[in-house]
Amino acid sequence: MRRQPRAGSVFRRVLAAAVTLIFALALAPATAKADNPIIQTVYTADPATLVHDGRIYLYTSHDED
Repeated sequence: MRRQPRAGSVFRRVLAAAVTLIFALALAPATAKADNPIIQTVYTADPATLVHDGRIYLYTSHDED
């Protein structure tokens, strides 16, 4: 006669498989998308943003080629 697995052990196995899958997906490398920069013609370094009255201002320094 075969014994039925307990519901708790089945739940733990499913939970362990789900957690393993989540960690595997989190560690998978994602593709970086940088196709549309704001400033394309001047080399800039260390941009800083400021929001004032609903407008966004971008302050950058100038970098050499």
